[in-house]
Amino acid sequence: MVRDYSRLPDTLAERDLTVREGSSASLEEWVLDRRIDIALLQDPPAIDELDVEPLLTERLGLVSGSGRCDWRGRTPSGSVTSPA
Repeated sequence: MVRDYSRLPDTLAERDLTVREGSSASLEEWVLDRRIDIALLQDPPAIDELDVEPLLTERLGLVSGSGRCDWRGRTPSGSVTSPA
């Protein structure tokens, strides 16, 4: 939360900020219905009714214990494993 309001542009300094949380689907619906002005969405849809500004890119990696799986997710015996 911004506490030093002198750093905000004059157009924002006198605004109220209300924080809400919900699923990406709910937040998307609220923006489209104009119940909220902005939202942070994971994997926002590419539709004309929304202006999307990407904020970051996540680095993901598939990992396993050394020698337990090859890059295809199969064990040395050939079976596919899943979490217990």
